[in-house]
Amino acid sequence: MLKWEYQPNFRSRSWSATIEEQRLSLVGLIEDNPSLKSVLAERFAKAYPQGVLLAVKETNLDKRTFPAQCAYTLEQVFDMDFYPGNP
Repeated sequence: MLKWEYQPNFRSRSWSATIEEQRLSLVGLIEDNPSLKSVLAERFAKAYPQGVLLAVKETNLDKRTFPAQCAYTLEQVFDMDFYPGNP
């Protein structure tokens, strides 16, 4: 989602397919492990810095390009129709 938002000129069907695939994987993981719901917000916050590092590696953008705290809500992350920066 960071790549999608911060490199709009590179958006592709492959990127949107990856976002959708990851969302479906998360839904499946939670369905298989319902106890994860109780720690989801905490894990989400802890995973964000790793996501930033991956985005830096894949985009060559400076780390300071990205917000220090995740700008997306959990609801947005799971919303199949949400793509950051889209009207």
